[in-house]
Amino acid sequence: MIDLLKKKTTIFVIVGIVLIILVGTSIIARNKMQNNKSASINTKNKPIQNSINNTTNTSSSPIVQNNATSTNSSVSKQSNATNTSSSAATPSNTTSTNSSVTEQKSTTSAFNYQDYFGEWTIKKSLGTSPVSAMSNDQIAGYIGKKIILSESQFTDLDGSVVKSPTYKQKIVSDSDFFNDNRRELSYFQISSNYINEIQIYNNGGIYSNIFIIDKNNIMYLADGVFFQLQK
Repeated sequence: MIDLLKKKTTIFVIVGIVLIILVGTSIIARNKMQNNKSASINTKNKPIQNSINNTTNTSSSPIVQNNATSTNSSVSKQSNATNTSSSAATPSNTTSTNSSVTEQKSTTSAFNYQDYFGEWTIKKSLGTSPVSAMSNDQIAGYIGKKIILSESQFTDLDGSVVKSPTYKQKIVSDSDFFNDNRRELSYFQISSNYINEIQIYNNGGIYSNIFIIDKNNIMYLADGVFFQLQK
């Protein structure tokens, strides 16, 4: 009886051990299968991911490069356009300015009234205002007369002297010149629309004025007659 119980116990132990081995083997096999599946999935995913990454990187680089190229091209074009416009505008403005300066060079270039100090002699009559008080013989009698400009005094054609005169210089437009003298500058063969003027003041009031033709010639008005004077 005891031997039978020992045999049964031994059988149960062996069966238990076998079951434990089988269960352990099954678990290990199942884990291996799962690991293999995971490894397989990861292995499959890696090429896909790498492919995606490569595609992304490959696509990204040209896009960035293209954008950079496009931007640079755009900037370059814009810069060229700006330079072209600027270059086009500059000669036009320069041409216009130079043309204007050329026309006005003899009458409206920068000047200093002190440069015209000295003795000036009448050489001829340039014309008269619409109302003149002189006859032709009287006009001829003025040829050779002089005016003298200096810091201390102004000497007129008839020899009268203005002590301590005040000189002022200005640019007179053709329209202003016409309003004051009833003659346009073209009447005196002056092509400019402006002329430089030296005003002579005595005791706060204007005494006379001189118009600059060029550095060697001036125009002086006396009794409705415009005379050309030279140094």
